[in-house]
Amino acid sequence: MTQKKYRLKRLNKTGLIHQTFDEARFVINYKNELNESQYEAASAVEGAYLIIAGAGTGKTRTLVYRVARLVELGYDPKSILLLTFTRKAANEMMNRASVLLDKRCSKIRGGTFHSFANLTLRKYAKAAGLASNFTILDQGDTGDVINLIRTQSGLVTDKKRFPKKTTLLKIYSLSINKDKPISEIVEQEYPHYRNLLPQILEINK
Repeated sequence: MTQKKYRLKRLNKTGLIHQTFDEARFVINYKNELNESQYEAASAVEGAYLIIAGAGTGKTRTLVYRVARLVELGYDPKSILLLTFTRKAANEMMNRASVLLDKRCSKIRGGTFHSFANLTLRKYAKAAGLASNFTILDQGDTGDVINLIRTQSGLVTDKKRFPKKTTLLKIYSLSINKDKPISEIVEQEYPHYRNLLPQILEINK
């Protein structure tokens, strides 16, 4: 069976709905520049979509063309938010879109998921029940806090092998990232610690 390079799924809707446009209206010839799967992903601009693609399939290229097409369709560049895992990658995509189309693409807002979340939380801290001067713990700080609680709780003894702070951090992170209970993560990933589940849950309180 041949694996498809792209899987395009419209969220909250059944089937894919594409608005039909005269391709001659666009400065960029998207059909010529992209393969069939990439074109489908770049031209599906109505609604929310989940696009799953493997390595080397041209995800960045497709995203750049998708951004350019949105701008060509008349969407305000300032209303487009481009988030990636690194600031460098976001800037690179915005620059590539500007070169591909024009300077309108430089007005697109971009950054990392973490920086955007940080700015949003600080802007709406009160609504989220947070102090405006809240502090975000990085991975190292979080591990140190877990280790402090782990040690002060008296759970670390010579009689039994208790998870180290790095293991506990992985368990808690997996629970959040996979949206699964800690008990399920322990059972699936760390079954040798299942008898210590009550203590692991206690530290996470």
